[in-house]
Amino acid sequence: MKRDNKKLFNEWASTYNKDVKKTYLNNDYPFCGYLETLNLITDYVHEHNHHTVVEMGIGTGALSKKLYDKGHFIIGVDFSTKMIDHAFELMPDAKFINTDFKSSIQYMNNDSIDCFIFSYAIHHLSSYGQYSLLRLLDYKLKKGGVIIIGDVMRNSPQELRQLEKRYKDIWDTDEHYPTQEDYRKNLYDIYKVSYVETSHCAGVIVLEK
Repeated sequence: MKRDNKKLFNEWASTYNKDVKKTYLNNDYPFCGYLETLNLITDYVHEHNHHTVVEMGIGTGALSKKLYDKGHFIIGVDFSTKMIDHAFELMPDAKFINTDFKSSIQYMNNDSIDCFIFSYAIHHLSSYGQYSLLRLLDYKLKKGGVIIIGDVMRNSPQELRQLEKRYKDIWDTDEHYPTQEDYRKNLYDIYKVSYVETSHCAGVIVLEK
């Protein structure tokens, strides 16, 4: 039976931040390196002066709030109304789109976005779904724009399989984690791909238009 992610995240919204923190402090999959990943993303966005930022899967807004406080214009996309409610409390002047990733694209003008962020969110799509979505987002990015993806990830599929073996008892087989090699292979024609490891199970991929 297919998991109902919308229901899951609506129910999880009230304890999400606390649950993530607990796993992070235990240095466990899937949130080992979580804060390092978020800090790397926010530092990159701010240092490169990317003003208009779309966070795909904004959740409770923990990441985007840091950019919001520094003056960036935030657009948050999430299919969970409960998650958006939490994010709105933190960022009342942000714009929110309550739908899935692909459907949200129709609400954005071409060449209007400086940066798209996926923080522990893109893995809900199949690998093919990820590549397809990222190609569509290219039309919405300004010249010099970027897509930044922080998640459970590894440099290569082989390393990802090793990680899956290590955590086989709790590994989520419904999620599709990215690797730099796969992204480089499938998106080389439109993006320059770079990768930074933030923990033994997490990292950040940057796609430059």
